[in-house]
Amino acid sequence: MVSSRRVERMVDYLRSRQADLRLFLDDVHDPYNMSAILRTADAAGLFYVDYARRGDFHVRIRKKVGQGSQRWLAVSQIPYDERLARLRRFGAQGYQIVATSLADDAKIYTDIDFTRPTVLVMGNEKEGVSDEVARLADWRIVIPMHGMAQSLNVSVASAIILYEAERQRRAGGMFERPSLDEETIARYLREWMARDARAKSRGRVDVEIINSMIKES
Repeated sequence: MVSSRRVERMVDYLRSRQADLRLFLDDVHDPYNMSAILRTADAAGLFYVDYARRGDFHVRIRKKVGQGSQRWLAVSQIPYDERLARLRRFGAQGYQIVATSLADDAKIYTDIDFTRPTVLVMGNEKEGVSDEVARLADWRIVIPMHGMAQSLNVSVASAIILYEAERQRRAGGMFERPSLDEETIARYLREWMARDARAKSRGRVDVEIINSMIKES
């Protein structure tokens, strides 16, 4: 059965997640990059990650790179043709859409207020964020480059930007108050406890015990 210490750790994790800081991957298709990005997203305090891939192929996570981080994130694959509609929906919900870009009007990433509800859009390894997605963005951002290379690897760029967002939110005390609602916390806690219990009991799960542990937490 799942230990009470394990449950407490799950609860603490869920209550520190930044529900209104979302990552959106626009056709990132390399499984190693995807795995590294998810690992960083988890470490930086995110919870929701959406991705759309041209051809709608599922990206397989590499265990050694991701270190199981995807198991603690709400990762959603969006049909490629629906990605613009999804981003518009986020905008209508009050999110600022921030996309990486090499456009002349791109702002340096540290100039963005990441304490606001934000969807950060990262593009694929070869072409970056697609033009149609970039046009939807409220802000286009760039990481200053002082070498001969034009850009960084997408997983490295994601880490740099996400940790700037983490720095701003930590300075504002945003990790100290839950942003996921209690219903969502309880739902994911139940799912994770059941998953752990299945792994330990070879599929035999006592749901009533799990529910009682959730209430006690």
